[in-house]
Amino acid sequence: MCLPIIGAVISGIGSAMSSLTAAAQAKAQAQMQKRQAQIERESGVYAAARKTDEVNRLLGSGRAATASNGLAFSGSAADVLDESATEGAMDVAGIRWNTRLQSDNLQYQAKISNMNAKANMMAAPFNFLSPIISGAAKYQGSYG
Repeated sequence: MCLPIIGAVISGIGSAMSSLTAAAQAKAQAQMQKRQAQIERESGVYAAARKTDEVNRLLGSGRAATASNGLAFSGSAADVLDESATEGAMDVAGIRWNTRLQSDNLQYQAKISNMNAKANMMAAPFNFLSPIISGAAKYQGSYG
């Protein structure tokens, strides 16, 4: 007799729990993406610092080699060192740029995951009620 309604309630609970589980998964995904964004930022800072050190060592070696050969830091020797410094600065800027883009993309993905979590939370009551209303309609239709 009441089996359609009981089945509908159980189905509604299952649907609501499914929505809540999806919301929890989306929240966890957002947290992971925020963490990954922070890791990307820190990795970029490290990589840029390492590249800066590498460029500085290269420039120091170039200056030392130029000085040991008795050459002045002007003309073509200075131009080569300036070009190396410029290239190094561009490499560091590129590392920072790419890292910022990756971090920003992960932050945006985290924002979308949070939006999905909110949508699933909002859908849970409707997912619960839908089978109950359908079950009640079937029950009433069979005895009405």
